[in-house]
Amino acid sequence: MRLSTLKKFCDQFSADASGSMADLLADMRSGRAELTVPAYEKADFAPLLQALRGVLPSLSRIVREPVSVLRGELTLRRAETVSTLSPLGIRETLRDMRLWKVRGGALRPESVYAPENAEETDLYENRLVKALIDRALRFLRMGVRATRSGVRILRDMHLQSAALSKVDFVRLLGDRPDACAQSGATGGYREAVSLRKRFLRLRQTPFYRAMAKFPAFTDAEPRVTDIFIANKRYRDCLELWRFLNRFESELSGLSGEERRSAYTAYVAFSLAAAYEKRGFSLERNAFFRDMRQGFSLSGLVFGGEGFRIALDAAPGKIDLVVQCPQENVQQRLHIGVYANTADEPDPSDYLCATLFDIGYGDRFVCVSPENEDSQENMLAVARLTTFTMAGDAAVYRSVCPVCGSTLVVSEAYCTRCEECGAKYRTVGKERVWIHSFAPAAGGYEPLRVEGAR
Repeated sequence: MRLSTLKKFCDQFSADASGSMADLLADMRSGRAELTVPAYEKADFAPLLQALRGVLPSLSRIVREPVSVLRGELTLRRAETVSTLSPLGIRETLRDMRLWKVRGGALRPESVYAPENAEETDLYENRLVKALIDRALRFLRMGVRATRSGVRILRDMHLQSAALSKVDFVRLLGDRPDACAQSGATGGYREAVSLRKRFLRLRQTPFYRAMAKFPAFTDAEPRVTDIFIANKRYRDCLELWRFLNRFESELSGLSGEERRSAYTAYVAFSLAAAYEKRGFSLERNAFFRDMRQGFSLSGLVFGGEGFRIALDAAPGKIDLVVQCPQENVQQRLHIGVYANTADEPDPSDYLCATLFDIGYGDRFVCVSPENEDSQENMLAVARLTTFTMAGDAAVYRSVCPVCGSTLVVSEAYCTRCEECGAKYRTVGKERVWIHSFAPAAGGYEPLRVEGAR
């Protein structure tokens, strides 16, 4: 179970009293420390399935008949079509002299400000319900995997395989022979699959589609409101949210903040080890603190291949500054780190490192301590941040090196392809540094005079 392996990882490295990244990297090179932690124990998902099954009637009723509020506003309407006016509408009509015309010797308004009420579902409680549906599906996906652990499937061998074409997927797997089926699924598998189908249907409702347009629910511990107190259906959802918080903590042995801190440490250590494997050398050591509570790592610097990389980490985020001294430019990259089922990815992240399958696409990378492929994924992230290709740099000033389009535009410090959105910059005469392969926030900027920071 991936949550318990995170605690084992945390316990392994918390014993390091020095907190020196140089010592930690040396231990990983020698094999005295490992980032991959095997998972042996089995989690009991029966209480989770029972709780999700119990709240389904309330959830189904809410998505059909959500609580909403009437929000009044004034709209301009032809005077002859309006039967009633509000005091505010009368005042606004009197104030707007553009509406008044002389008709039949009298001054009359052609249009008036009439009251109009609209139902609004963008409530705190409805945001929780929408987030609860997403969170339940993440748990159920994890439960399906756990209860069918005896049956191997190809997609388990690469966590982001759903975002790949079948040709890319098979090519990535190569000739690995360990995808054969084994014993049957364990108890609870059928129920987990059935519940997941029912929750997936909730995502197809008008309520879910409407709530998806509003800001995401971000409170790990929801506040109690009048609607939660007075409405049993909404109160059931609140109680399920609290149950999921407890279940997640019991499953992992870590609280929500501890998981975020420990998982950020795991991603930061994996990324540092990946830069070493890529041939970068440690130019400036740094010291990490408090893996369980408020993990921090600041000022770690690697150099090599014509680049310098400064890495800072804090719970939930990793910030990179990738510098190219030869071209006197740098770029800032923000990697969001998401360790809890209640987390929602920030659309401004350059990349999202996730412990759960919270999304698919170019920005998401699923990594976890018990999955052996995770270090290969982090190696790809390290390569992505300093990705260059060889070629005549002069040619790529008019041809995109990613898609071959000639619709390229010169911008400050880089060239952007208008067709695929890639951003790149030539390095010398024989290399091209590709910052992004698709439209993304951020870009190149002048190199700071203070050096690596």
